[in-house]
Amino acid sequence: MVSYIVRKLFWAIPTLLGVSLLVFLMVHFIPGDPVLALTPKGATEEYRRQLRRELGLDRPLYEQYFRFIGRAIRGDFGRSVQSSRPVMEEFWQRFPATLELSLVSMFLAVLLGVGVGIISAVWRNTWLDYLSMTGALAGVSMPVFWLGLVLIYFFSFKLGWFPVSGRISSYVLLELPEPVTGLLMVDTLLVGDMEAFRSALSHLVLPSLALSTIPMAIIARMTRASMLEVLQAEYIKTARAKGCSSWRVIFVHALRNALIPVVTVIGLMLGSLLAGAVLTETTFSWPGVGKWVVDAVQQRDYPVIQAATLMISCIFILLNLGVDVLYAWIHPEIRYT
Repeated sequence: MVSYIVRKLFWAIPTLLGVSLLVFLMVHFIPGDPVLALTPKGATEEYRRQLRRELGLDRPLYEQYFRFIGRAIRGDFGRSVQSSRPVMEEFWQRFPATLELSLVSMFLAVLLGVGVGIISAVWRNTWLDYLSMTGALAGVSMPVFWLGLVLIYFFSFKLGWFPVSGRISSYVLLELPEPVTGLLMVDTLLVGDMEAFRSALSHLVLPSLALSTIPMAIIARMTRASMLEVLQAEYIKTARAKGCSSWRVIFVHALRNALIPVVTVIGLMLGSLLAGAVLTETTFSWPGVGKWVVDAVQQRDYPVIQAATLMISCIFILLNLGVDVLYAWIHPEIRYT
C-alpha cells in the first residue's frame, strides 16, 4: 500500500505540470490587458509600462512560466494584482469557508442519498421507489442558483428563519477571538460561545441545503443501482437461506459490497465542492474559494487564477488517492501492488 501511494504521488507531478502549463497559456491568451484593467483612465503610458514591468508581463511567455513554476515549488504564487496581498494567504483565508460548506453539504448528501437509495432498492417498483427516484431526478435537474433563490425567498424573506448571506452575524464575529481552524462551527464550540455557534449554523443551513441537492440525487441513484445489482448476488441468497435477518442482509452483506461505486462518486463530488461551489457561494455571498476565483477571472488577476487552479488540482489528486485507500478499508481483500 505504501509503495502504491508513493507511486501515485510521483505520477501526480506530471499531471500538475500539465495543468499549470494549460492554465498559464489560457489566462495569458484571455482577450484584454490586465494592466489596462488595473490603471485608471488618465494613467500615462509610462506608468503602464512600469506596472507591466513590475508584474513581469513584459518578459517572454516561457520565462514567465518557468518563473511561475520555480516560485510555486517554494509555495510562493506571488501577490494578487488587485489586493497586493500574497495569493496563498488569501487562499488559506477563504478555503476554510469552502471546506466547512462542502463538508456539511456532503454530510447531508451522503446521509440522505445513501438512505434514499437503500429504501428505493429494497422496496423496488413500489410507490416509495417511484417517489424517491422522482425526487432524485428533480434534484439533478434543478439549477442550484434557482433553488438558492427559492430558499432565500421563503425561509429568509417570508418566514425570517435564516439569514440571507454571509457566514456569521457581524456583531458576533467582532466578539470572537482569533480563529483556530477557520471553521466557524468548530471554533465557536472550542471557545464555548453558543450564540456564535447558533449564528454560524443558521448561516450555513440554506447554502448547504442548496449545494447538497445535486450530490444527494446522484448518490441516491448510484446507491440504488449498486444495491439492486448486489441484492441479486448468490451470497445474498445464501445469507437469506441461512436465516439472516433482512436488516443484517441489507446493511452487513449487501451495503458494504455496494459502496465501491458510491465511494467513487462521493470522492468526485467532494472534490467538485472543495474546488469552489461558484453558483452557491455567489448566490449566498459566501466568502469561499469559488467566489474568489470568479472575481479574479473578471479582474484578470493572473496569480490568483493560476494558484487556485493548481491548489484545486492538488485537492482532486489527494481525494482520488484517499478514495483508493478507502477501497482497501471497505474491502480488505483488495490489495494494491
